[in-house]
Amino acid sequence: AEALKLITDRSQHTNTTILFSHPTKRFGTSPTNSFPSHIEVLKSRSILKVAMCRKRVLLSHALISLWVSSSLAQQDTQDDAFDIRSTRATSKPWYSSDTSIFGFTIPVSPVTLLISILAIWNIYRELIKASRATGSHILLDDSSDATKKKLEAAKKEIGNDPNKFAKYAREHSQCPSKENGGFLGTWKRGDMDPNFDKAAFDPLNEVNTTIGPVKTHFGYHLLFIKERTLIDK
Repeated sequence: AEALKLITDRSQHTNTTILFSHPTKRFGTSPTNSFPSHIEVLKSRSILKVAMCRKRVLLSHALISLWVSSSLAQQDTQDDAFDIRSTRATSKPWYSSDTSIFGFTIPVSPVTLLISILAIWNIYRELIKASRATGSHILLDDSSDATKKKLEAAKKEIGNDPNKFAKYAREHSQCPSKENGGFLGTWKRGDMDPNFDKAAFDPLNEVNTTIGPVKTHFGYHLLFIKERTLIDK
């Protein structure tokens, strides 16, 4: 646009004649005459193109500025969040902060980690390495002294004979297991009544011997342990 204006001003100053092509004739114009309409159109188009370019540049600048501002704001938000987390992490006491092992940070406090390890170990010992026993019993569902004396006499009669134990269980036991000679199968420590468990897993009570009488909330028992595996607690 500036170049076109410079050419026009120089033409008017030197009184030169600008010639234009025409489909049918050539003609001239004097400086006092107005320019042909296609020159005005050319100037208008040039001005319009310049204006459009300026708008595009301004729009691009606005979009870039918006993107930069948004990125900076997002970075500031992330930095603030990181600072908050860092402040919280450093302000916590050691027993409630994250655990660091060999350069790796675990999002669990040392206390929680220790409790979890102990819980897993106890579950492992109870389910995998629990003490187990296999044996039979005779139950008389009465807690009187007379019942206790009755089982003491039966113990002397049975001795350590598993066949006599099974026979007495079938004839006198008041537990449904009497149908199998009092056989209970295999159980883990903790499955039975505490007093029953204590007698069954007591190392002083030898395997393949008659044990009892043992009092529980069911009554009095005689036990006969056939197999036993003891795991130190």
